[in-house]
Amino acid sequence: MLLVLLPLLLLTMRALLRYDQDLCEEDACMEWWGNHQGGMMELKQESFAKNAEAVQASQSYNEQKAKQKNAKAEEQEMETSARFYKKEAEYAKCGAAASPMEEKIEKEANQKHRAAQTSHENAMTRAMAAKNKLHVVEHERQLAVQESADARAKAFGSGKVTSFAQGFFTWLEEAEDSEESD
Repeated sequence: MLLVLLPLLLLTMRALLRYDQDLCEEDACMEWWGNHQGGMMELKQESFAKNAEAVQASQSYNEQKAKQKNAKAEEQEMETSARFYKKEAEYAKCGAAASPMEEKIEKEANQKHRAAQTSHENAMTRAMAAKNKLHVVEHERQLAVQESADARAKAFGSGKVTSFAQGFFTWLEEAEDSEESD
């Protein structure tokens, strides 16, 4: 915070000292003040934009977290289903002297087991993809929050400089106005 504030404070102090030592004209000081105030508006706008990005990144993270949770639940459900059909296929096995009906039941059980295994593998792939996407979105959210905090600190520091120098420049404007009226 102090590192952000220090350069702005030094610029303000330099402008004030140059004016006080008659090294700087009033017009140059007023020009610097106008530039500083314009910069303040830009810093505030940047801070608001970065804050909006951070909020959007947080919402995206929450959405992705919900998707990852759903994908994990689906993967667990498919795993349970695959185990069930595996047991069913094991119980449906028939020996060498099986009737056509028993062979048909065994064949259907094996097909269901293979389909459940494939569904489980697909669900695992989707769950891993959702987990990886969550890590990426979490990293983006952390960066956005950090950038927002940095922009807010910069705007706050510049606001402190403005409040510090406001009295001097108000006095300078009043002195300029009184000279023009004379």
